[in-house]
Amino acid sequence: MVRFTTGERKDRRFQSSANIQTLYDYVDSLECSNIEKYSLVSNCPRTVFGPEKLSLTLKEAGLHPQASLFVEQHM
Repeated sequence: MVRFTTGERKDRRFQSSANIQTLYDYVDSLECSNIEKYSLVSNCPRTVFGPEKLSLTLKEAGLHPQASLFVEQHM
């Protein structure tokens, strides 16, 4: 699940072998996402999935089998 700054939530399933870049591509494809600069962040433990982690698979990043991420806007 991805939660946006507006409070809106979007659910989608991905294979464990998909990488973090796939999540960013998904968020970028959504009409509700009009944010240009952002990071995907997990809450517990707080982890920022920034540019250095884009090639990690969801399993390697600890996001499999289920995770909630927040869109954190950069100013």
